[in-house]
Amino acid sequence: ITQTYHPTGGKTVRSQFDDLMMSSTFGVPLWTYIYRYTDKDGNIMPIPQSYEERSRQPSDHFPVVVIIDIKNLIKE
Repeated sequence: ITQTYHPTGGKTVRSQFDDLMMSSTFGVPLWTYIYRYTDKDGNIMPIPQSYEERSRQPSDHFPVVVIIDIKNLIKE
């Protein structure tokens, strides 16, 4: 998942909310992952199960990280 929503008095909703779209002329994705927030000791924080847990993280969205091969953009 990349997003959690915690309605008042309702069940937590987990979803794949974020996307990355790019033109093939920009580069080729080599590797992607969803970054999970870490605590002050560097431990990965669990996916929030409540609003209180979510409020301890910087956002209700998790960043999507992509490594891109841009060799085709470099002119020799």
